[in-house]
Amino acid sequence: MAGTSDYKFKSDVFLRHRAIGEAIGEARAWARAELRGRAKAVLWALEAREFEVSEEVRERVMGCVDEEQLVSWLTRTITAGSLDEVFG
Repeated sequence: MAGTSDYKFKSDVFLRHRAIGEAIGEARAWARAELRGRAKAVLWALEAREFEVSEEVRERVMGCVDEEQLVSWLTRTITAGSLDEVFG
């Protein structure tokens, strides 16, 4: 009985689409990693400023997927006198 589980696709069309799919997947992984890095930077800045970072704030920051929002929080953290000034 012949099976297809060991078949290796070799057509140019398949290989091209697979390469595109892999590139898209890698780009998404890099974007997620970059967002996580920005979120960590916000938390580090808050801690450096000696703000009390609750678990709720930590989850909000780490769950954020909006790069502009993360940059805004990080920028506000530099001069804020309270967490309300950062997140308000």
